[in-house]
This record gives sequence, C-alpha cells and structure tokens, in this order.
Amino acid sequence: MFKLKHLILSLVASAGILVVSSSSAHAATINVNTLDDTDIQDDGACSLREAINNINAGSDTTDGGGGGDCPAGDGVDDTVVLPSGTMTLNLHLPEITESIAITGQGMGTTIIDGDGAYGALSVNGSSTPIDSFTVADLTITGYQAAGISVFGTDTVVNISRVEIDGNNMIASGSFPILAGIVCSGSGELNINSVYVHDISSTTDGSGVLAIGIAGQQNSVTDVSIANSTISNLSAAAGTGSTQGIAFQMGVLDGSSTPATITAELANNTITDLSSANSGAQAVGAFGFVEDGDSNLNIVSTNNTFSHLHGTSETIDSSGILFIAASTNEEDTFNVSYQSVNTVYADSTSDGTVNNTCMTVDGNPFISGSGTNTFTLSSLGGNLTDDNTCSSYFTEPTDQNNVTNLASTLGALGDYGGYVPTIPLLEGSPAIDAGVTVAGLTSDARGVSRPLGLAYDSGAYESPYTQAEDTEGASLAETGGPVGLLIVLGTVLVGSSLVLQKLRST
Repeated sequence: MFKLKHLILSLVASAGILVVSSSSAHAATINVNTLDDTDIQDDGACSLREAINNINAGSDTTDGGGGGDCPAGDGVDDTVVLPSGTMTLNLHLPEITESIAITGQGMGTTIIDGDGAYGALSVNGSSTPIDSFTVADLTITGYQAAGISVFGTDTVVNISRVEIDGNNMIASGSFPILAGIVCSGSGELNINSVYVHDISSTTDGSGVLAIGIAGQQNSVTDVSIANSTISNLSAAAGTGSTQGIAFQMGVLDGSSTPATITAELANNTITDLSSANSGAQAVGAFGFVEDGDSNLNIVSTNNTFSHLHGTSETIDSSGILFIAASTNEEDTFNVSYQSVNTVYADSTSDGTVNNTCMTVDGNPFISGSGTNTFTLSSLGGNLTDDNTCSSYFTEPTDQNNVTNLASTLGALGDYGGYVPTIPLLEGSPAIDAGVTVAGLTSDARGVSRPLGLAYDSGAYESPYTQAEDTEGASLAETGGPVGLLIVLGTVLVGSSLVLQKLRST
C-alpha cells in the first residue's frame, strides 16, 4: 500500500519549481496602455514587459531618443496598472527583481495569457532581497510551470482577487510540475480571494499542485490563505500526485536544512482533486531536517475539503497528509495541525472513503534517529466521513464518521463573492455545527457569520438553520483566540540529493 520510494518520486514530481529574481530603483505609477507584448522603444505603447524592465532597471529602458514609452521606476513603491483585455505573451515575461505592485481591472477582465508556452509573473529576491510583491485583480492563464512564482528573502507577498486558470498551461523543461502559485523563502505570504483551477497533467510522473510553499536554510515564513478556492486538479498519468496546498521543508534545495512555517487557513474550499496512480490531498507537508529543528504550525478554520480521489499505488489518498524525517538524534521535526469548523468529505482511495487524517514518520526510510512529532488536534466543529480523525477530533462539537456527508454538500458554483463556493444543502449536518471563532465574522463570500443558531462548519454560511432541539448555549466558544489560519503544504520540489537520502524498502 505504501511504497516510499514510489511515493517520494510522486511527491518530487509534485514539487514546485520557482522561477524568480532580485532588486533596483524610482517610485512611480506606470499605466500600461497596450495589450500588445512589445518592447519597441519610442512607439508610444507602454507594455507590461516594458514596465517591468523599467522598474528592474530603475531607468527608462523604452527611451531610444524619442522620449520613451513608460516612466522609470525606483523599485521601492512602484505600481503597474493594467488595462482591461487579454495580453497574449510572445516571450517569457522578465523576472521581477525589485519591489512592485501589479493591479488589473478585475478577475476575468484583465488577463495575462502565456499562450501555452511562456512564463507569467516570477519574482527573484534571492541574491538581493526585495521588500514587497503585490498582485491583484487579474487572471493568469496558459502559462508555463506556475502562474505566479516567488523566491525571496524577507519579502512580503500579497496576492488577492486573482484567478489562476490552468487551461493550456505547460510544464517547464525537465521539471515535471504543474502549479498555480509557488513561493520559497522567508517572509510573509498573504493570499486572499484567489481561485486556482483546471490544472491537469497527462505526462507520466508529472505532479500537480495549486499552492506550494517551501522553507529551508533556517527561513521563517508566515502564511495566510483565506477566502480562496482550489478545484479541478488532476494527475492523470504515471505516479504523479495531486495537492491543493503543499508545504515542503528542507527539500527544495536538497539541503535538509531547518525551517519554520506558521500557516493560517480560513474560509477556503478545496475540491475535485484526483490522481490516477497516487494520492490526492487537500493539504500536505513533506520535509527532512538535519542539524537542527524544523517546525510547521497550521490552523485550519472553516474550510471545506471534498472530493479527493486517488489510488493506493503509492499512498492511500488523504484529506491531510504530513510526512517528516529527521536525520540525527538531536534533530527534531515538529508538525502541529489544529482544526476548527472544517468539513472533510469524500476522500477516497480506490473508491473507498479512508485516510482523511494521515501522518507518516519518515525516519525508517532514511535511517534517521531524530524525533518527529505530529500533533493533530481540534478546537471543535469539525465533520468527517471516516474514523481516521476520531482520535484527534475529540471535542463535543466534532462529528466523525458522518454517513453520506458529501451528499449534503451542493455543487461548486457562483453564489456571490470573488470565488466559487460549495453551499450546504438544507438539512446538512454542517449547518449550525460550528463553534464561535474570534475575529471570523464572515464566510468566503463575505456573508456574515452566524446566520442561524451557531456558526456553520465549512467555508459557506448557509441561510438554513437546524431545529433548535439541542441543550445548552446555541453558540459554543473555542476558549481561545483562533485567527484565520492555515497554509499547509506538501511536497514541492525534489532534487537528486533528496532521492539519495531515501532508501526504498
């Protein structure tokens, strides 16, 4: 059932490759006035490509003696404003090496189309750190490898009201990864109202992930993913696995160096993920540590994870999956996952519901002697349709082994807000099943919580209510501040160094 060698190859195939850059020079607002992908000097057309080049250079690269097309930037607080319409690329966009904000006119209104061949937005702050990278109000489609990729040190990344449409995308060279967003390095990652969908791999061994986060070299990363939806991802050939939100630690560069990631996830929907010959996880993490301590801390608040279908070829499909290995006796790898008001429905392997919650101690496979700890716990209000979480979700308001839970969820669709959501059908056990969460006052659409006797579980607050036949207070308290949290991750990139550490059994 669980062949680690094949699993690791599958996870490595699901690894994120980050394409990115550094920093330069002069604060400006640059209004792009053409949809053409051009860098012809003095033609009167200021393109996105030219705007990025100017900000990277800190000068007007469009001025060939005739006055230029776009203002110069200073790399500190520059904003690029994109018009409505579709920009079809004819080359990879330049790597961004300076702080920048790129804003469009709305999801589906401003579109960057890689034409099934070219890379879209990539940031590289590895050699010279950049302070910030912001993207908002646009759609990216037809890209290579990842719609948005960021590699940086102490960079604040903000991605909001962005659609990543995987239709017509391609992998990059020898790297078998198809991804939506990939980020690596220390700093902050804030994702809000983002829709990643329709990423499909038909190449043997290619993996798929929507959002990947990598940590290594003692990086410290804070992540918040909220009000977002991931749907329709599939690895249709070979041993590639599929992940919604994936974390890797110490793997991307093959160093097994320590990292710390704190992740908050709230009001997210992850649905319709599949793998033909491996697992499909809503959230996962995969990491090694040597000569230090790695820590992954996740809180999942009011999320909906549903319809995750894989096979037992490498590992049984699971809603959440954590794999950790520590090399030396003094090394530690600590994983903490707290769940509140989250719905876990229809996670199947070979057609059978199982393994919603799964942890794997990787030490036996690398002859590791360190300590790996997995602390899965509940703050109440969770629902699952199997018993694999029952030893972790033990609060009175938790419901495990709920029969036909998936049938009480509606179809993914537009019910308001920036991203599609899954409604709770009338009579769903998730209605009024949640506990009160401090600071969480609305659902993924912006609809106020609660509408009924108590918070609903999942990302959608239903207008329906349960019959008031329960004893005690109608609104339970979590007993502590639960912020909007999450981010998990799983297996991003793998190098030959990682594979050498693994011993097949």
